[in-house]
Amino acid sequence: PHPTHFATKMPFFCTGTSTNNSLCIYPHLHAKIPHLLSLREEFPSQSDSSSFPERQPPSASSKSDIPLHIFTGNRHGFILTADGAVYAFGGATPEALGINPERNSGSGASSPLSHNFAKKSSLINLKVESKEFFDKVRIKDIACGEDFSIVLSQNNELYCFGANKHGNLGLSHEVDIHIPTKNTHPAFLADSAADANSSRSITHMACGNFHTCIVLDHVDLFCFGNNKDFQCGIVSDSVSRNKNIAEPRHVLSFHSTSDDVSTSTYEEKKERIKFIASGREHNVVVTENNTIWTWGGNSVGQCGVAHERPVTSPQRMQFPLNSETGETHHIKLLDCSEYLTVFVTESNDIFVCGQFLDKRYNTPTKLEFDSETYSVDQLSVGDGFFMFTTNANTSLWVCGKNDAFQLGLGNQVSKQRPTRVKHDFLASSAFSHIACSNLFSIFSTFTKQYEIESHSDLKDQLLAQAHRRTGYLYDLELVVSGKQFCVCRDLVERRYPLAIHLDRTNDIISAEAFSLIIDYIYSDDVRVPPGKNNYELILLELYAFIVSHPQHSSHNTKLENILLRRISDTVSENTVVHLLRKLDDIMKTSQGAGRGQKSSISNSDESLSHLRVFRQHLLAFLKKVMDENRLADVPNFKALPVDVLHEILLHGASYKLLNEENVQSIKSTHIEDLRALCIDARLGNTRLVLDSSGRHALRVHRSIIAARCPRLKEIFNEHFQRNNDVIVFIEKYLDDESMIHVFPEFVEFLYTGEIVISPKNAMPMIRIWEAMGMPMNHVVSLRCQEMSVNTLTLDNVLPLYKSLLSRQKASEKPGSQALGMLEQECKKLCLRHWRDLHSRFGVDMLQYFVDPRVYFSLNCEYLGVKPVGGR
Repeated sequence: PHPTHFATKMPFFCTGTSTNNSLCIYPHLHAKIPHLLSLREEFPSQSDSSSFPERQPPSASSKSDIPLHIFTGNRHGFILTADGAVYAFGGATPEALGINPERNSGSGASSPLSHNFAKKSSLINLKVESKEFFDKVRIKDIACGEDFSIVLSQNNELYCFGANKHGNLGLSHEVDIHIPTKNTHPAFLADSAADANSSRSITHMACGNFHTCIVLDHVDLFCFGNNKDFQCGIVSDSVSRNKNIAEPRHVLSFHSTSDDVSTSTYEEKKERIKFIASGREHNVVVTENNTIWTWGGNSVGQCGVAHERPVTSPQRMQFPLNSETGETHHIKLLDCSEYLTVFVTESNDIFVCGQFLDKRYNTPTKLEFDSETYSVDQLSVGDGFFMFTTNANTSLWVCGKNDAFQLGLGNQVSKQRPTRVKHDFLASSAFSHIACSNLFSIFSTFTKQYEIESHSDLKDQLLAQAHRRTGYLYDLELVVSGKQFCVCRDLVERRYPLAIHLDRTNDIISAEAFSLIIDYIYSDDVRVPPGKNNYELILLELYAFIVSHPQHSSHNTKLENILLRRISDTVSENTVVHLLRKLDDIMKTSQGAGRGQKSSISNSDESLSHLRVFRQHLLAFLKKVMDENRLADVPNFKALPVDVLHEILLHGASYKLLNEENVQSIKSTHIEDLRALCIDARLGNTRLVLDSSGRHALRVHRSIIAARCPRLKEIFNEHFQRNNDVIVFIEKYLDDESMIHVFPEFVEFLYTGEIVISPKNAMPMIRIWEAMGMPMNHVVSLRCQEMSVNTLTLDNVLPLYKSLLSRQKASEKPGSQALGMLEQECKKLCLRHWRDLHSRFGVDMLQYFVDPRVYFSLNCEYLGVKPVGGR
């Protein structure tokens, strides 16, 4: 099928099998590669399903629905957007999506949805189809099981709907619920009407196939639903394992060690829960002190407790130690589905337990795979497969079962090791949200409109900046073979210190070959310009030089292997003879160096052995050409010496051709090197002063942070045109204390492309982002906006609104689009709770609106009246 266009700025893609229309495409079709969904357009009727229609791209005036979350169950799911809309898809019945199949229209006739639900193959806007609930209640979180859903409102109220034959809705009965119904269990409500604001906060929710887990205040866990395999963790009363638990029950059996059940309960321990995830019949909890608890069905070892018997009550999991440090792994991400549990550690190692492909793992087992340095950002687990994003959500990886095309690779080949999803239409995208179900995956993307979105783009900018010779950004000048190179001393010393020793030399290495070393220092690679004549000889020259200086082991070995791959790629019928003759000349010169001849190449056995490996590759290539009767395609073949021709005929077939399998892959350290420069307070060629008192200052490398931040580059340019002082004041761009405290995190992002955003620093980060001229549709800005909106409450809305209004008044012009969106969200929340805010703040409320006219305007809007005489 042809991908269809999406009518918003942030596309959703899905891949896998479309049973129950769960992919929002024609029923029971496969999406072999990610398929583009639409929030606003309907597919043609099922009778027209023989071909997919050509769609016109969305118009520029289309409304942008920014996704906040994607939630999936076994056969259905929901998409929650920034403007409060909730879209549903899949489901065997309408009630699984919170839609009453019996509702009537104004004319008394049944809704078309109740008759044609099975033919629905597009996303359903629940504000339209179930407006009685979704148009009135603002949603904060959703958890999905098999044909049922649990919904948490922004007001901390719990609602549920869908199939309930196991009591999994927690309503004290086992009757299916067609419309969202509030769960009034005392644990989820305030103690009294007079204390209506004291209800405990629901902090986590998770659903298995037929059971539900709810966490209150990060501390107390309640479970209800099917308890056949003890997935509700309850064995201490008269409830048998074959009965359903229809009423929320407090789990009492968390204990500090796996063999100390009697003396230490969860009540006594009171560990704060950080993560909870549920599979088909099991649950896993990770606490803030990194303790892992698990219980429930364990038929394939999914509980990770070294056996395959049911775990009747929460039991502590023994997680492997870090093999490199010998210390405990800290869990960064957790997810479960069906019979599989997946952990991601802070060191970005991935562990699985349960059924994974054709193996069972009853203890957490590390997955080994070769990749460049990465940092896992998101994780989602399906039935026997999982997906995750890396490097600031710019790469999508998949692993596991693929019988239903759920990995989105265009085939049905399962993957034992994580594999990156690469499609042309995803090349310019980053991934904002990902989710997996039993047989499908879904993710949302946004288009990267700027070059400064990922670490690879930072490397490109650093390299381009180095070749442009913007001298004021650098603190070291090297001259090699008559050519000048401006570099960052600290970065050179960390990544390839030998480069500094080549300064003011003329006959050791050519300027062209040295420029490739600069490429490596700044980009972690060696770039081969297309169409450059005889460039393979420059690569060979540098390779011969590198292998003769093995004392700089770490980066030397990596650069050596990069060069070996690049030279191997240049070998062709047109270049092979040229390379072979040049290589033989280099090796003869090296061997003659011991007899007093001058050479930049060492005559050690080690360096010559490296050169012999590549020489054998050239001879093997020529033997292959001979065997294929293509010698006519090789210029100057007859110019080869007779002894070389004999060697090709006698040994060429036994020599190995170099490829990715037999050239060692070295893990990238570029991010680690930049991070080390960032955190070492002694390093840096510039001192950034953040406030007028000079108490807050940072040492930075101006070439690195200027590559990513346009405003800082302008500041450096202006400053160093006037003087050579390395102290630069930027206090005028940081106009309050919170921005000053968050600025170091912004600088770390400029170095590494990685950032940790918390609700506390989201708003200051947006303001820094705007002040530093960064793109407001960057993933960091969008995440900060999302977090700021999601954390708006009656306690913080007025101070935030005041800061936004004050900023706009001080600049006497409208704020950015991002700040404007936050201002509108603050306004909406104020209007929804106008009376509550007056009750809480009284006459002090007026001070938060900066200008009294803003207050009176909102008051009139709340009352539904127009100001008299325009005042």
